[in-house]
Amino acid sequence: MVPLNFPGVTRARIPDLGWESVARATISLQDVRVPANYLIGEEGQGFSLIMQYLDMSRVCLVLGVLGAAEASLDDAITYVKQRTTFGQPIANFQGVSFKIAEHATLIEAARLLCYQALWRKDQGLPHTKEAAMCKWFAPR
Repeated sequence: MVPLNFPGVTRARIPDLGWESVARATISLQDVRVPANYLIGEEGQGFSLIMQYLDMSRVCLVLGVLGAAEASLDDAITYVKQRTTFGQPIANFQGVSFKIAEHATLIEAARLLCYQALWRKDQGLPHTKEAAMCKWFAPR
């Protein structure tokens, strides 16, 4: 762990139109001397540690995005129940209701993949594969 006020540490925020609470930035370490008591984990294992962190951060980000997807689906369901054609709500037509079911299924499948990854992490089991599956599947 390197304190941000150490000589040689510089940082800069990357302008982003995305999620303000999860800003992107650069950190540069130029000839920074860090005392041994700042070491987290074993020397030379930093990459492995950060990759383990990324496994869980990916799953948590996917769960956040799934919340937005579910809200969008809820809005769509409300709309198809209110919008009428041929004297009935368009939700009554298979072409519409099948799409709603398809997207509800995809959201639920992605959520269950996330839950499996989190459960494996909680049990102390390998979970990199499951985290990668979440990252790949959820955006689809």
